[in-house]
Amino acid sequence: VPVLLVAGGILAAVLLGNVVSFFSTRANLPAGTLMGGVDVGGLNLDDAVSRTITTLQAPVALRYQSTVIQLQPTDVDFQVNDVVARLQLQQVIDSQRSVSNLPAYILRRVTETRLAAPYQYSDTKLDAFLTDIAKEYDVAPQKSSSSTTTLQLARGQDGMSLNLQDARSLVLNALASAAPRIVDLPVDTQPGGANSIQALGDLIKQRVAAYNSNGMVAGVFVKDLRTGKEFSLHGDVAFSAQGWLKLAIVLEAYHALSGTLSSQTAQQLASIVSTGSNGDANEVLKTIGGGDAPAGVNLLNDFLKRMGLVSTFLAQPFDQSGMPTQFITPGNTRTDINASPDPNAQSTPVEIGILLQMLEQCRVGGGALPLIFPGEFPAAQCEQILAMMSQNNANVLIAANSNGATVIHRQSWDANNHGDAALVRSPGGTYILVVMLHGNGLNWADTSQVIGDVARATYGFFNQGQIPPSVAAMNTAPTP
Repeated sequence: VPVLLVAGGILAAVLLGNVVSFFSTRANLPAGTLMGGVDVGGLNLDDAVSRTITTLQAPVALRYQSTVIQLQPTDVDFQVNDVVARLQLQQVIDSQRSVSNLPAYILRRVTETRLAAPYQYSDTKLDAFLTDIAKEYDVAPQKSSSSTTTLQLARGQDGMSLNLQDARSLVLNALASAAPRIVDLPVDTQPGGANSIQALGDLIKQRVAAYNSNGMVAGVFVKDLRTGKEFSLHGDVAFSAQGWLKLAIVLEAYHALSGTLSSQTAQQLASIVSTGSNGDANEVLKTIGGGDAPAGVNLLNDFLKRMGLVSTFLAQPFDQSGMPTQFITPGNTRTDINASPDPNAQSTPVEIGILLQMLEQCRVGGGALPLIFPGEFPAAQCEQILAMMSQNNANVLIAANSNGATVIHRQSWDANNHGDAALVRSPGGTYILVVMLHGNGLNWADTSQVIGDVARATYGFFNQGQIPPSVAAMNTAPTP
């Protein structure tokens, strides 16, 4: 019994001590109180505010990559708003005065209370401080260099740019918190440009520059079928396109006659892509039109419009002596540039490139063709069309200058227009390349070198700078 009495006395003393302590410390902040990450538990109001202000006056380290810049809070007029801080802390003190908090106090149950530090600062000075950092440490990207002699693209230097908006938020958070008082500034990388298709475009522009003056026009279209990125130079300008319209006829034949494609028509289509035969093209148009070639032309043009190729058309069958009906298109009504396109057969580099892209995407069951013509262009049929196109043996221009790639193409030319349009499957990627050069009395010895260099530069871009060997200039025209 004496032991129990002693134990009871001790317990009563402890409880009494806790009660006395509770009532004597109710004017202080409870344990677990933090303002701006500063531990102010157990402090009275004045000491809590003082500790918060002192702690948040420490400098903040700003890291720009490997460089550390010290920011003193006074540099941006940062200071804790002590009036608001006192009000917030007093509310915490008042909330724990109730006797109902005594059990938790005795059991030492600590409930953490986190308060954001109220502060004020100069928005103008903070922006100026960060802007000065950007001026000193940002690095502008350097464009890639190129050579029309080697056709190589040398990688440019990446740039660095301080993300001012994100940096501003991070710095304010650090100023208003005890830890961590260090900020890794957000720095955006600005690509140097050699891995950009626009860098390839700049090189191509240099190489074809002579064909963009004195009435001459160069049209080029490049598209990366993996990323969808593209480059266009006069890509929406209308050019003469008798050879390219042969490809459109092949597609329309498969569209209109897929269930009734005779062996004779199949042979005629093969002749169209391999020899560019105008006679066979007219015969296929006649078959498409149910015995009427002009009707076949109308069906062909409707087919092209449904695909969205608004600047591509055939006005009448090939080798006609009469003047065709005039077609007004976005490509031939430009007032700033005129490639004097054949009124009978026109297209643009972009539109003939899109046609090739549709075929390649359809071959693997995707792209626009199956969507525009549901159930009419199965993947196997598009594969068959591309296989037929590969019978084109005029392996000059793009094909001859893309050694190491599979090139499916259709050339198009006349006395004043020399061009080629190709689907190129290279080790480094599959892409579309279309080139058309326009001028009076073109010389194949010159134009074949220009088109060949564009093809070699494009191949090198997609294949880690591996430029195919050059081939001899052509002296005569290829197959139509």
